[in-house]
Amino acid sequence: MGSDAIALPVLESLRERSKVQLAGILTQPDRPSGRGK
Repeated sequence: MGSDAIALPVLESLRERSKVQLAGILTQPDRPSGRGK
């Protein structure tokens, strides 16, 4: 897994290729935000 800034361009490039079929993408669950984590 990587940050969205790294992963997004790679995934978009793979999606555009006819020989690559993306079956799914794993992501981390949302984290609590703010100071009261």
